[in-house]
Amino acid sequence: MKSDHYLECAPWNRRGWTLREPVLSRRMIVYRNEQVYWVCREANSYEELYFENILRFVRMHAQALEPSIKRNFCNFYEIKDQPKKWVNYRQLVTRFTRRVFKYDDGAFDTFSAIFHGFASIWGEVFLRGIARSHFEEGLLWNTFTGQLRREDLSTPSMTSKQVNAAFPSWSWVGWTGGTDIVIDENRSDGELPEILCFVHAHEPSLSIVRARNTKTPRTHGRNHQPVTLKDLEVNNPQLFVRLDSIPEDQSIFFWTRSAKFHLGKNDGSLEFSVINANGKVIGSTGVSPGAADTEGPELEHEFIVLWSRRNEISRLVLLVLQIEWKDNIAYRVNFGEIFEEDWLEALYTSRLIPLG
Repeated sequence: MKSDHYLECAPWNRRGWTLREPVLSRRMIVYRNEQVYWVCREANSYEELYFENILRFVRMHAQALEPSIKRNFCNFYEIKDQPKKWVNYRQLVTRFTRRVFKYDDGAFDTFSAIFHGFASIWGEVFLRGIARSHFEEGLLWNTFTGQLRREDLSTPSMTSKQVNAAFPSWSWVGWTGGTDIVIDENRSDGELPEILCFVHAHEPSLSIVRARNTKTPRTHGRNHQPVTLKDLEVNNPQLFVRLDSIPEDQSIFFWTRSAKFHLGKNDGSLEFSVINANGKVIGSTGVSPGAADTEGPELEHEFIVLWSRRNEISRLVLLVLQIEWKDNIAYRVNFGEIFEEDWLEALYTSRLIPLG
């Protein structure tokens, strides 16, 4: 037998499509070259009885399985309390985004069964992997390991128009690399949304509706006004004329503040410093292994505000996205934080953002 965590390191536990097997199954048998593993709510067993009494193999087994069943052999369907729900969701997303897919276009389909599980147990509805009950909060996902966009087009069943389309940049489903997403009371005290998100619907006629399906939380700032079709027609007429051909869960729309800054590379890190026109460091971005050519005093990068962190023990901070534009649609590039007092000194504007 190999050393600790053999099952955890096995290809079975790294492939994307196998995630739902331990998450959704009440009983499971895993066949390996060396032996067979059995797990259920009451026990975990091994083909070689000797190993069942060795602590290191019990520990290996617990760490190898997904969070839905590894704690006291509790199945996904038995976890009903709200706090544990979002802890479980966070762990599942992190493990899922670290897994390997031969074809990226199957990533959403692989996780869709887990979305259905959340819907059946907790009544949650998801929009491309983001819970609609906490939608603005769900946009704050980040990474500590670095991420790259999925290049393949999503499968037709994923879109309302039944067409192949790119994964949206605003959802973690559209990226590879370990994702960290924190929901509900686990977020820092004093964090408030600065935006209200909307999506467009095709039926019964073209319309704009809230992305969030629960009561809007307390917000801060002036950019929590609704988005209307008229707003899109006036502010982005090139996008408005083709809106009916775009899948209705492909883009989100919101008003927010926008400003441009420079980026500087931090030595020995994949993170970047955000630098204003005076050369002052006013914030930082997340880990971005694909952004090696984005720094320099001559290059400006657009940032938009999502949330703010307002408490009594630290400076006021804006939680922002770095974006880029293509065909009149903005796309997420990176996540970052900028001190609000420095943001207010910049030449920022209020604008309608269609985030694809």
